Amino acid sequence: MTTRRTSWQKLAVAVTGGALAVGGGVARAAGGTDPLEPEGGAVAATGDPVKVGIINVEGGQTISAPDSRKTGEAAAQYANEYLGGIGGRPIELVPCLTLGTPESTISCANEMASNDELVAVALATESSSDLIVPIVTGAGIPYVTAVGPSRADLTTPGSFAITGGAVSNYGGMAKHAQDSGYEHVTMIAMNISGITVGIDEFAVPAFEGAGVELEVVYADPGTADMTPTVTSAVQNGSDAIAILGSDPFCAATLLAVEAVGATDLDIFGSGRCASEQVIDVAPPDVLEGMTIINFYYAGADEPVGQLYHDIVERYAPGTDGRGTNASGYVSVLGLVRATAGLEGEVTRETVMEALTTSNGILSPLTADETFSCDGSVVAAYPGACSAAYTVSTVDRDGIEHFVSTGDASDLFR
Repeated sequence: MTTRRTSWQKLAVAVTGGALAVGGGVARAAGGTDPLEPEGGAVAATGDPVKVGIINVEGGQTISAPDSRKTGEAAAQYANEYLGGIGGRPIELVPCLTLGTPESTISCANEMASNDELVAVALATESSSDLIVPIVTGAGIPYVTAVGPSRADLTTPGSFAITGGAVSNYGGMAKHAQDSGYEHVTMIAMNISGITVGIDEFAVPAFEGAGVELEVVYADPGTADMTPTVTSAVQNGSDAIAILGSDPFCAATLLAVEAVGATDLDIFGSGRCASEQVIDVAPPDVLEGMTIINFYYAGADEPVGQLYHDIVERYAPGTDGRGTNASGYVSVLGLVRATAGLEGEVTRETVMEALTTSNGILSPLTADETFSCDGSVVAAYPGACSAAYTVSTVDRDGIEHFVSTGDASDLFR
């Protein structure tokens, strides 16, 4: 277990030391060059801080992702020391933690909306973002998310999903199924509103557009024995199983795959299936060859991923940055990059203007991809700043390996 627990850090160390350059990102060279220094040199933020809210779910019974907040904090510190913060001023993150319940989620949103000092709100991880969006944007505060799982995230004015959110996630799964030649996919999904609504809104039409039959089987959070659910997927003649849920949910499903002897069935999952919690308990025979479809790729074998790993290692050592734990980083750095040209007073109005006019901005964690929050990516979902998704595979030691990127926008036209 120890070997697989540290595989993320081992990969980061193994790749460090090579010579690489990232357009608009980091210049790395032998001889001790600071790996975080951007081309053109570092610019430190000065003056009074600008306050940005950050919402994250921690300590909840269904989902708890403290590392997602920590990667967002690392991104803010990096931006303050190297990128001039926002408008030349340092970013001060103002956290609000939910328990993943509607009551706590709404409470956090109201707390953000009532804070007159905030110029923006970034979402790290939260399954019920549809409850947050109308409250925050209703207060005139720009809302930035890496995951954007709901219709509200992608259609509400003032809401910006840097990665394209559900468009990229569900569309990417459908594209992967199409490219793999699957005819029938069973999606094993956690039975919570943030997922069930997303499947109805995005997954069903995306798979239909891809010409792949989709069968969805729901299981309640906390279900310890997933063997009956996996057995049904094996017996219905599926070409593959797709997994969508929390880290424990994915881990339980992968354990059930081994228990029923279905290791020869193709498996693909969301980014949560690549987290440390999953890798530590999943059987190596099941892990090997598993495909991860994500909004972005957080592996250190890509230059933008190496920059991410270096940033997290410096500012949040010990953080599990794998899988969707990078969402805090993507939200905060996406906000910083979209507002890079902002001059003069930094207010929620000037930040909103910078976001709504942003186009062709280097994506924080998707290699060679850009994002545009000007509504030009998918007309039906103007809040989707991208439709790019990433494909990676996992080896038996739990290490992710980048395969490719794709674009799912045509499934939603």
